[in-house]
Formats: sequence, structure tokens, C-alpha cells
Amino acid sequence: MKNILLTLIFFFLFIFSLFSQTSILGTEHIEAKLLEVETLISQQDYSSAISILKSIEAEYPENLSVLFNLGLCYLQTGRADITKRYLNKYMELEKKDYAAYNLLGIAFENLGEIDSSFACFNKAIKINDKLPEAYFNRGRLYFSQSKFELALKDFLKAKSDDKNFNLNMMLAQTYYALGKYAEALKEYKVNLDLKPNDFLVLKNLGNTASQLKDFKAAIEYYSQALEIQDDDVDILNNRMLCYNELEDSENSEKDAQRIKDIQAEKGVQISMLQYKMLRSEDDVIWMRIPKNWRAFVSDNAKSKDSVIIKFFNPDFEHNVNKENFTYSFGGELKIIKNISLDTSQSINIARAIISEKYERERLEEAQHYYLYKPTFKKIFNPTEKLNQGLVKVQCQETQDSERRIIHEYHAVTNNGWLITLYLWLPEEDSFHYEKLLDFIIESLQINR
Repeated sequence: MKNILLTLIFFFLFIFSLFSQTSILGTEHIEAKLLEVETLISQQDYSSAISILKSIEAEYPENLSVLFNLGLCYLQTGRADITKRYLNKYMELEKKDYAAYNLLGIAFENLGEIDSSFACFNKAIKINDKLPEAYFNRGRLYFSQSKFELALKDFLKAKSDDKNFNLNMMLAQTYYALGKYAEALKEYKVNLDLKPNDFLVLKNLGNTASQLKDFKAAIEYYSQALEIQDDDVDILNNRMLCYNELEDSENSEKDAQRIKDIQAEKGVQISMLQYKMLRSEDDVIWMRIPKNWRAFVSDNAKSKDSVIIKFFNPDFEHNVNKENFTYSFGGELKIIKNISLDTSQSINIARAIISEKYERERLEEAQHYYLYKPTFKKIFNPTEKLNQGLVKVQCQETQDSERRIIHEYHAVTNNGWLITLYLWLPEEDSFHYEKLLDFIIESLQINR
């Protein structure tokens, strides 16, 4: 990232910094050294450039060219702390150099001092409000803080033509983040003209076309990207989904099989949607739920008065039992309609939805929770959850013949529905799930 950023400011800094002070030095050997520094910087040999600049600094400790370029070279070698020292000394002598403020802003950013970084970019823009590099760098900071509208304004101010690949990329990502997919697609296409075989551009074009529901175009972009890197599971998965949208089961299954082969080679478990593409049971209706979670409803378990939804997290999936559709990591939600209710009432009144909040927190928090320490009663206090229709809750823990710990939850709603949740997994893997249980039940949507 650092080298990319500095490339954007390199040439205008370069002209200013190397030659502005040569006449002041007034000696041929110094001029020769500065020209050598110019060559070394263009070759990205910053360590050698620093050695020469340090030798000049010994004779001319306040030379602006030397101070500036030392700051630049140290930044490129990962020493933003030293860059700060040289640029601060430089700006004591030259207080209104917008290029120096821009460079110092990058140094502060690399040190994680974001407020100071913003201040430097703002100062650079105040001195020269036509400075594209400062707008670009400030826009990146806004983007990193998810302030996409402000980022977009800065990127547009930085844009003078379509030839800046990095700026086009940031513009496209910002449009995408704002849901402006047509604009994002346009910027990615500009970059594809600049770099026709750029893997990341092709991948992003596929993602953007998919958002625009242009699945044929998305497939074409994904296919081009796979010609460059044929084992990218994310792209294969996305292309598989596009084929699925077009009801092209043959190609969808090919991608699913390719993913399975790659992940088997890498020791990675296949996702449930990919697994679904490799199965052909007629008695299973599949549903997609948020993030990586999947659920299905078994036809032979449905009637006008009941439905069973089985769900699982592919991150923990293994040992699939194809006969009864149980999973070593998984669960089952059973909704039974009370016979006293109006029989014309729709059976499809409940959905198993796993909260996105759980997905965000799972990796950080899941290891701290254990299945055999249930918190169901605490989470579902009837007086607190009455608005969800839950009026009675019971929980018990058992083990089956395979030594899997099973949690069985029963809830009766105030409109007469009995809800039963089963969650099971091997004893040796009985973790990750206490937090999960809370989100599963809490996320049930019951229409009353």
C-alpha cells in the first residue's frame, strides 16, 4: 500500500525536491550526488539513496532537498517515525510546502495517527486546493472510516483523467460501497482498458455485474479471472451462483465439483450450498439464509400442521449422514401447528434466520461459550419476550447413541404454536454454540 500511495505523489515531489536546492549548493560533486539519488529513487533503491543523502546532510544539515528526500526514502523503507523527524525539520524552514504536508500525512497514517494525518492533508489542500494527491489521500482515510460520500467527493476532485489506475480503483470501490453499481462498473471497465489482464479488476467486474443482475456478463468476467488464477474458490463460488440464477445446472455443478476438489486438496470443508449442488434428493427443498448458513425443509416431514427446518453452519460441517439428513454440526427446528387454531392458517409462519451480528462476533467470541452451559432460560424470560409470542420455554440436555450432545428446546407461543429446536454435535466438539443458540431462537420471526 505504501509504495502505491507514494507512486501517486512521486513525480511532482521528485521534480521539486531533487533540483530546487541544487543551485544553492553550487558544487558539481553535490549535483552529481543528487543526480545519483534521482536514479536510485527511480530504481526504488531507497537504502542506497539514504546513504548518499546522509553524506550530503553531514555537510549541509539544513538543505531542503536533502531533508525532504530523506523523509521520502525513510517512508518508503517503513520508517515513518524518522520521516516525521526530517519533514518536521524541513517545515521549520519551509512552512508552506503542500507537498511536504501531503507526505507527512502519509507518514502519520502509517503510524496509525489518523487525526494528525487528516490535519496534514487538510493543510496541504488549504495551501493548494488543486492538489489531487492530497484529495486522493484524504479520500482514502474517509473510505477507511466508511464515510463513503465524503470519500467520493475527494476522489472526484482528485480525478483529472482516466489514466490513474489506483484512483479509478478507489472510485469504483466507493461507488460499490454506496450501492451505485453502474458507476462502479464504469470505473472498473476503465481500469480493464488500462490493464486488460488484471485479476482483481476482472473479479470486481464480476461482482459488480452480479449486483446488477447481469449474470451472463458476471460469468464472463469471472471466467476471464479464472484463466489467470483457476483455483480461486471465491470466484468459482460466485460464478456457480450466477449459473444457478440462470438455471444452468450443468455448469453450476461443474463449479461446485471444482470447488470440492480444490478444498479437498487444501483440507477445507465445502460449503453447504456447494454440497447442495452435488446432491439430487427430490425430498429436500433448500433455502438460503444470511451469510454462510444454510437450511432445508424435508418434504416428507411436512404436513398441513407441521414443518421441520434443518440448518447448519458449513464452517463446522462434516460427517454428513445422507439417509436422515442429520449433521455432526447442525440443528433442527420443528414447528407444529396447534390443532385448535384455524386450519386455514398458513403453515409457513416461521423462518430460521441466523443473525449477521452473530456472524461478525462468532470468530472473536464463540470460543468463550460452551454448549453444556445453556443460557436459554436467561435469554428468554417470558415477561421480556412476550412481544415475540413466547410464553413458555423448557430446555433439556441429552446424549444420543453417537455420544452427541443434544439440546432440546420447547417454546409455546401465545397464538398456539409449539416450537421445538434440536441442536447436536459430537461431545469432543461441544463448543462454539451457547452464543449461537441465543441468536437462533431469538431470530425466529413469528407472524401472529
